[in-house]
Amino acid sequence: PAMAMTLAAAIYRTNLDSERLWNQRGPADIVIDGTSFDGSSTDGQPGVPTERELAAAGVPPGTDVVSYLLTQVLVTPSEPPARSTVTMNDELWVAFGDVPIDDPKWASLVELSDGRRPTTDDEMLVSPDVATALGVSVGDAVTLDRPSGTWTVVGIGRWPSNYWRDLMVVPGFDHERVNAPARSYEVLLDLPDATPNAELDEIAARL
Repeated sequence: PAMAMTLAAAIYRTNLDSERLWNQRGPADIVIDGTSFDGSSTDGQPGVPTERELAAAGVPPGTDVVSYLLTQVLVTPSEPPARSTVTMNDELWVAFGDVPIDDPKWASLVELSDGRRPTTDDEMLVSPDVATALGVSVGDAVTLDRPSGTWTVVGIGRWPSNYWRDLMVVPGFDHERVNAPARSYEVLLDLPDATPNAELDEIAARL
């Protein structure tokens, strides 16, 4: 059975879309959109294929597979945010997750404009519009009622592929704190450099 939907099916290193994929998802050869995954899950993460399922699709040994929470949710600051394009009543509509931008290999997933990338679970990166709505800059604390907690803003950045998609990135965030129906994941596959394009094509056809 088909396991998932990839962005633009599968985008190869050598085709016309390879530069676009690099801009969006760094060195990934294939991106699995976990919201459309139709298999089982790994460690209770809906939308994340197991090693067995990846192997059944022909994903070769040595492939770097990384998955992360990336879900569009309303978060509630402890203090009402300023009115802006990112606010809905007293909440913020953001892409929230633990995108692994502290890993140098995947750092390009977010384009940093100020500060640094978060590395611990008490640190946060936000997009510029979120920072404006919250009235914060690098070094300030952000306290939320939902999900509850306080984080230090250490960086401000954007999605390279979508400047207008607002985000909060919190490393090590407990996925169980997001209601299961609202959780969504992305899975990035960086295949070995020696993988022939024909093999990429065959793998993509199985995903």
